[in-house]
Amino acid sequence: MIEVIRKQIYKDSGVLVVPSNTTAKMPPLPFATINTTSPHIKDVGQADIHIVEDAEGIKRRRSESYQFVFSINVYATTDTEAIRLAKVVRSWFFLAGETHLEDMDIVVTNLRNVENRTTFLVDSYEYRHGFDVQLRGSDDQTFNRVHQDGTNVHYDWIETVELEFEGVNVE
Repeated sequence: MIEVIRKQIYKDSGVLVVPSNTTAKMPPLPFATINTTSPHIKDVGQADIHIVEDAEGIKRRRSESYQFVFSINVYATTDTEAIRLAKVVRSWFFLAGETHLEDMDIVVTNLRNVENRTTFLVDSYEYRHGFDVQLRGSDDQTFNRVHQDGTNVHYDWIETVELEFEGVNVE
């Protein structure tokens, strides 16, 4: 997913986005980095568990929403350029990128402000500005229920149930 997002940002905005926390050689300035700072934050509520039928039979499906956070930094030769490009990438999340994210069943839940993340190196500055974006996705898992002896539990539909109560008058 992160690969799709970074490639689409480049395609739509022209800002090259590379993975951070890598030992690979960095491209020439300007460029942006993307890092997953929180890969799975439990969302509110309980998971939805229900029975589904597919080509292989009847199974259980567990659906749960979760949130995750990307931290994006833009590196440039000047402070002004880093700010401008950080704003371009940030706007991707609520403009051009919204459709691409929806196609992946992802929504933006919190788009934070562009902040100065410039650092002083030995004798110069590394100009960078960045922001964090919090997104919500869903985790869907389908599985057969398995007994401890290794055999599958097969589900079947119940159409109607007739109940009889002894000693109870239903009139």
